[in-house]
Amino acid sequence: MVKVFLHILLLYSLLASAQGAAPVPATCKDHFAELEEKLAKNSLVTSTTEEIIAQSEPTVRQIGSQPGQHGGQLIVLERTGPSWGSRANTRGFDFQGDPRWFVETVGPEAASFFGFRILDNKTMTVPDFQEFTAALAKVNARLASEGKEVVPVNFYQTIDNANVKVGRYVRTFLENRGLPMAPFDNHRIHDLSFHTGAIFLPKELLDTAAARIEYHEAFAELLKNKYSQPPRSEAAISYSYFIKFIDTSQIDNGTAMVGPEIADYLRDSAQDEFAGKLLPERYFGHIVESLVPDLNIGEATIDSPAKLFHDYLIHLQQGNFNEHYGFDPKRISAAVAALDQPTLLQDLQEFSSTYRSANYPDFRPNQRFFSSVTEREEYLARICAEITRRRMEIRDAVMGLMP
Repeated sequence: MVKVFLHILLLYSLLASAQGAAPVPATCKDHFAELEEKLAKNSLVTSTTEEIIAQSEPTVRQIGSQPGQHGGQLIVLERTGPSWGSRANTRGFDFQGDPRWFVETVGPEAASFFGFRILDNKTMTVPDFQEFTAALAKVNARLASEGKEVVPVNFYQTIDNANVKVGRYVRTFLENRGLPMAPFDNHRIHDLSFHTGAIFLPKELLDTAAARIEYHEAFAELLKNKYSQPPRSEAAISYSYFIKFIDTSQIDNGTAMVGPEIADYLRDSAQDEFAGKLLPERYFGHIVESLVPDLNIGEATIDSPAKLFHDYLIHLQQGNFNEHYGFDPKRISAAVAALDQPTLLQDLQEFSSTYRSANYPDFRPNQRFFSSVTEREEYLARICAEITRRRMEIRDAVMGLMP
């Protein structure tokens, strides 16, 4: 086996020498260009950011449903406003978004397999939870049969349209990269618009995010166990909740940005003044930095819980720990003095020095992600290329399943 490998390596070297240089790896922009060629220059242009911001009310409504091809239902939507996209809040800060984003990520043909179909300029269909996840299961089976990596994210349907509690959100993401999907109304449109694009995220990026969150969870649990008696217990419990809240927000933001960022890049790069000049990794950097916000140069992961504690104190000082968090802010403010920052940092140093993860053995709390700007830029470019390559793989798998 070793000899075969050496012969292959030698042959590769000779070919590279004959051609003058080793082949340059495809960039994110190369992958984008290749996929757009496959999509035959998809003419669909989703709502611009300005159009979405201008709409403060929902701009779509359900007018019917019909059986899908995977055992679920296709929801028929009608556009009721000037734009398909809207910033109308469905729950909390969850914008409605544009349900056509998924179509732009893989093209009309592949999107129709999942249930996203543009019928005319005022109507389209989107899948319900059962239809979308059943289609995804078939795509995963196809990818596995071809020896390719299956989609690492999973979806679960919520009982009602309320936002998932942060404890469950973090737990299911750690267990199986689970993301919630609302069962009906405009909150379902939000999840279909924003979060379905998460299927293109590479496993490497999601695992890096999960390793970091698991570390946060373990440290928060240590504090709750160590400071189990009042008054420190109040601060330890609320700090644990705050960590979950921040991690939930970062997962939610990172998994929501794929479709919108792809649409923005395609729209911007189509303009004559920007033609051929824009780099897609600049757009995808927002996704990476949301899922793994510790990617600052020379910054170690160990600083993250300390920074979160600093942010937590600011929230207390500003009175942001209101009933929305489920805690009495006066009681927490009084208790937090018992869990001051020097105490926390000492606990953090002791915990981090011995922390090891069985799930992510290569993760170290004090590891530094990047030592230079170049190293960081190379990482972002590689993740960007991987997201786009995954779009092509999933699109090709779908086309292989269609008659």
